[in-house]
Amino acid sequence: MKNLLPDVKVISFEAQKDFYLKLAAKTNHLNNIQHYCVALGDENKTSVFHKNEYSGASSILESHENLAEIFPACADFSKEKVEMVKLDDFIKHNRIELKKNILMKIDVQGFELNVLKGASEILSSIFVVIAEVNFINLYKKQCRFSDIYSF
Repeated sequence: MKNLLPDVKVISFEAQKDFYLKLAAKTNHLNNIQHYCVALGDENKTSVFHKNEYSGASSILESHENLAEIFPACADFSKEKVEMVKLDDFIKHNRIELKKNILMKIDVQGFELNVLKGASEILSSIFVVIAEVNFINLYKKQCRFSDIYSF
């Protein structure tokens, strides 16, 4: 990416501290990337994060029983407290200057609509939103594609 888009600025958010540390260590030589160990959502609060054996399935949302049935390694096995912030508030508080043509990628296991709601003020600056959406119930209270599309 550095060679393809040398002027791109990346701001990444990772709720899981262990993955945040790995990501930061792998990219610490790149001066155009900023990492933050925080969950994004539609509230500013301390939240429970549901960790799974397969870390890619971990979420703010509690797993639906379908998740473990379909993917046995994805059953909840621990919980940890994480700080959740609205992206709008985070941008203001940290005085981050937003440029044009922003691409926003969201992969938060069913919590995508909450992240978008917390970013409602900056959405006009965003050119493209890429959001992973599940079409079957994998998490309790997960958003649906129609919710994201309507938003």
